[in-house]
Amino acid sequence: MRVRNGRVFGPDGKFHNQDIYIENGRFAAESRDGREFDASGCYLIPGLTDLHFHGCMGADFCDATPESLLRIASYEASNGIVNICPASMTLPEAQLRKVYQNAAAYQQQGGSHLVGIHMEGPFFSYEKRGAQNAAYLMAPDAAMVRRLQKAADGKIKLVDVAPETEGALAFIRELKGEFRLSLAHTNADYDQAVAGFQAGATQVTHLYNGMSGMNHRAPGVVGAALENESCFVELICDGVHVAAPMIRNTFKMFGDDRIILISDSISATGMPDGMYELGGQAVRVEGGTAIVTATGKIAGSTSNLMECLRFVVKEAKIPLESAVKCATINPAKSLGIEDEYGSIEPGKRAQLVFLDEDLAVSAVWF
Repeated sequence: MRVRNGRVFGPDGKFHNQDIYIENGRFAAESRDGREFDASGCYLIPGLTDLHFHGCMGADFCDATPESLLRIASYEASNGIVNICPASMTLPEAQLRKVYQNAAAYQQQGGSHLVGIHMEGPFFSYEKRGAQNAAYLMAPDAAMVRRLQKAADGKIKLVDVAPETEGALAFIRELKGEFRLSLAHTNADYDQAVAGFQAGATQVTHLYNGMSGMNHRAPGVVGAALENESCFVELICDGVHVAAPMIRNTFKMFGDDRIILISDSISATGMPDGMYELGGQAVRVEGGTAIVTATGKIAGSTSNLMECLRFVVKEAKIPLESAVKCATINPAKSLGIEDEYGSIEPGKRAQLVFLDEDLAVSAVWF
């Protein structure tokens, strides 16, 4: 098939007026079947990849049921998020095992591809636990992660850890060749964060949120990450977790090669205000903002990744090219799947999202 007359997001990070060819489910240099599709008036971008979200449409990844996972995958795909790496919460090992076994058994049925699992917790700081359940926090345990990876059939790609916790640096050093280690829910100061990166961490989970702040005398995790040019930083761009001016400043500081847009969405996404649950804790959603009722802390977002991308462009005034890059190829690189996903290039899986002039999704192909 030939897709013509669209503005295509190329691997160089720019839009081009060019044709796209699809053959046997992959992008190709040419196509012999003679079919054509007119994409006039559309931006054509790769399918998005969300590597940090918990649920949507009343379903949570930690429900550990095929029905919830299929509901999540269907909603995400309909919004152009065709690759998903859902995040678990701080829960007991036995419960996490069920979550991961359910993910390992996932069979795509028209929904998004499940390209990994993000293990968010339980190796966190009490002070910066955020919406994580304090009852299940524990010291980093490499043997536990490996047991859970077996249950997940190798699908765990990201493992979060607070580097200042007891045993964390040894944990990072031991697992760095098996997983991407990300600093998260941490009260680490600058030196402790630097030590985490030196041990082998290469990512920061939801930058600014759930960590010590950046101060002119105490640069903290953010300052350490800024100096470590090889690490990615996640950024929640729902308009609640990080203010639009700060999003602009973050792009100026880190550049679009290192930022990964995430939604951190919870089961309330796509649903009306009301009461929901996250990690075994009651959450109230009012005006689209989710709050843990017991602690008053923000509990993830109620926006999907495509909505976050639009916010970045329309409200934070980031160029569309940069926003798309941070929601497609950057997360693919973080997960180590960039050979198959994340850009429109011959040989890669044919995942294509059609956006109109207002950046609304008009079609999703994958």
